[in-house]
Amino acid sequence: MIRRSLSGFLAIALLMFCSVVEASSPRRLALVIGIDQYQYIPNLKKAVGDAEAMGTTLSQLGFEVTKIINADRRTLSFAIADFKANLSRDDIALVHFSGHGIAVDGQNYLLPADIPKPQSGRKDLVIYEAIALNRLIDQLAASGARTRLLVIDACRDNPFEQSGVRSIGSTRGLARTDAPAGTFIMYSAGFRQRALDRLDDNDEVATSVYTRTLINELKQPGKSISDIARDVRGKVEQLASSVGHVQRPAYYDELSAQLVLLPAEKLQENPTSIQSARSDPEFELAYWNSVKDTGNPSLLEAYLKQYPEGAFASLARTMLSGRPVDAEEPDAEPGTVTDTAKTLTSKEITRSVQAE
Repeated sequence: MIRRSLSGFLAIALLMFCSVVEASSPRRLALVIGIDQYQYIPNLKKAVGDAEAMGTTLSQLGFEVTKIINADRRTLSFAIADFKANLSRDDIALVHFSGHGIAVDGQNYLLPADIPKPQSGRKDLVIYEAIALNRLIDQLAASGARTRLLVIDACRDNPFEQSGVRSIGSTRGLARTDAPAGTFIMYSAGFRQRALDRLDDNDEVATSVYTRTLINELKQPGKSISDIARDVRGKVEQLASSVGHVQRPAYYDELSAQLVLLPAEKLQENPTSIQSARSDPEFELAYWNSVKDTGNPSLLEAYLKQYPEGAFASLARTMLSGRPVDAEEPDAEPGTVTDTAKTLTSKEITRSVQAE
């Protein structure tokens, strides 16, 4: 049973989507990893929150999710091996890692909870005890899965950096990555950049700045994964800039075709299911946000079909007519979805979505 508290709009859309394509769609499998509690290096505060939120979102998107929290190296190795063994041809495989990561000699490594803190300069210990990202990428490619997605939110400060001694690895951030065909890799920051956990001391959202932005974009129907990555990059870059920080998420696209995880056209195939959620303002706002900037008349007409008297109906009709919309205001009373959309800041909207 799909709970409306997760998101009425997303739940109804996914219910319709799954019912239409259940028999013919490739499987979607996800391995979600979050590590806050490290035994020998500094702890993190939001990596587990990232994993919890991503696990929920991916489940809503039809993924069979395996979630691993605060795992040591042995647990991670078994989880990765089991995940690979379960993949088959035509599957969509996604791995999300949130935790410490480090670049050593141009190669990236994901750090398990029991990674030791080596003495000055002993980088070989880190290489042996960490999870090599390139090897993980190769393992997924060797599985035969048609599409492999990796989300790496590990571009934080180097946990092995030490004052007055020879440090191990790059000071911050991860190195560039070569992605094989069929692979899409997303990083929370660019080359040698540090990813923000929070915007300021008042930021109490349980997820990092990158992950909360990504989750919100994943819930927008009709967007390809490449469009999502591009939009996440722009939004995170803007949020980081607002607090004087440089963070421009990187992504590497080696997919041969566009991948859309939540097709927008499926929203039109079962009006009866949608009817039960039409009274939810968040449902209408999410629907409108998914179509308003597409320039696609059929999607605007689909919105009007579902909401002929909706908060944005007047604006949708104006856009369809081709008239200027600068002076056009949606018909809404104070306290409706339109009033809410005008008054909330982008940060508050992000926090509201994450709180669901």
